[in-house]
Amino acid sequence: MRSVMIAASAIAAMVGALAAPALAQTDEIERMSRATRQALAQTKTAGISATERRLRELADGGDLSAAAALGQFLFVDMADRPAEAKAACDYSEAAADAFPSARHNLATCFYEGRGRERDLERARAEYERAADAGALRSACALGNMLVRGEGGPADPEAGAAACRRGAEAGLADAETDYAIYLLEGRGVARDQETALAYLNSAYDKGHPNAAGVLGLVYLNGDGVETDLERAKTYLTAAVERGATRMILPLAGLRLRLATEGASGPEDVDLDEIAEVRDLFIAARDGSQNPAVRQRAEQGIEMLAPFLD
Repeated sequence: MRSVMIAASAIAAMVGALAAPALAQTDEIERMSRATRQALAQTKTAGISATERRLRELADGGDLSAAAALGQFLFVDMADRPAEAKAACDYSEAAADAFPSARHNLATCFYEGRGRERDLERARAEYERAADAGALRSACALGNMLVRGEGGPADPEAGAAACRRGAEAGLADAETDYAIYLLEGRGVARDQETALAYLNSAYDKGHPNAAGVLGLVYLNGDGVETDLERAKTYLTAAVERGATRMILPLAGLRLRLATEGASGPEDVDLDEIAEVRDLFIAARDGSQNPAVRQRAEQGIEMLAPFLD
C-alpha cells in the first residue's frame, strides 16, 4: 500500500467539481405556493417543458417559489434545450431573499461565471449569506472557497469544518468534498477510514465525484490494497454519472487490463481495444487541458498497431 498522500495529489482537483444547482430544502418546499407545488408534481406526466412554461407564468407573476424552482431548472442542460444561464441567475436573484437554495444558485452563477461575470468575492459573500440562512450545501461551497483562499483569505480549518457539517447531515456533495480533505489532511487530520466511509455513502447516493475518487484510490493503492477491477467499476460509474475528467484514467486502466501479459495484437480483445480508443478520443475532444489532451493523444497513438 502506498501513502494516502498520493491519493490527495491525484484527487484534490475534484473538490467542488461538477457544481450543480441546489435543490429546495424541506422547509422551502413547505413554503412553496400551492401552484408551484402542483406544477412540480405534474412534471412526470406533463413533461419538463410544460412544467417550465407554467413556472415562468407563475414567476413572471411574482411567485418567488416558482422563480426559485425555475432558476434550478434553467441552470441545467435538458434534452430539448441548452441551459439558460442568464435567465436562471435572474430568477435565482429574484428569489434569493426568500429561498436560501436560490441564493446558493445565485452564488454559483458568480462562482462559475455562468449568467453573470465571474466574481469570486461576490460568490463567497452569497454562499455565506445562504449558509447563514440554513443552506448546508452552501456552507460546504463556502468551505471549499475558504480552503482554497478564493474570494478572500484562506482558512482551511474553518473550510473543512463547514464541509464536515454538511457531510454529517448526509449531503453527498459535502461527504465527497470532506472525504477528499480527510484524504489530503487539508484543514483536518488525515483519516482514511472515515474518508472511505463518506465516499461510499456519497457513492451510494449516485455522486459522480465520489465514484471517481474511489476509483483513483483503488487504482493507485492509496492507503488500501490495489484492486484494478474495483477501480474499473468505480471509474466506469463516475464516467456514466457525468464525471468527464475520469474518462482518461478509465481509458488508461482499461488499456492496462486489456494488454497485460499480451505479446502482440493477436493476444488482445480488439473490440475492447476499439472501445478504449473511443475513450481516449472522448478524453481528448472533451478537455481544454493541454496535458490531458496530450496524454489522450499518446493513448490513441499507442493503440494504432492493434487496430491498423
